[in-house]
Amino acid sequence: MYHGLLNELLHITNEEKVILERRKKVSKELYTSKTNFIIESEKFLSKDKMIMVRKHTRFVDFPLHKHDYIEANYVFNGELKQTVGGKPITLKKGELLLLKQHIERCVFPIALIISDQW
Repeated sequence: MYHGLLNELLHITNEEKVILERRKKVSKELYTSKTNFIIESEKFLSKDKMIMVRKHTRFVDFPLHKHDYIEANYVFNGELKQTVGGKPITLKKGELLLLKQHIERCVFPIALIISDQW
């Protein structure tokens, strides 16, 4: 089960393909229609859903932004470096971080640690 989930998480998304091929940055319009970089829940949640699971975009810095919803970060493998409220935080494999609405954060490219030892 773990190897199957890891393979799914390692799969490169369409957004990541674009980043790797030509853009080299996050497409802000995928996340918000606002001038300030506030990620809108309507961009990802359908009207009949209250929660969703989404893999974070890797390979590039995700610039300073806020969310209009509560977010949870869980690191399945590797580590996640980010700043939250101006403070650097590194989450490691198995750690969870809950983020309140409208807190400023930026995320750095994800460092993946791939191992056969589960």
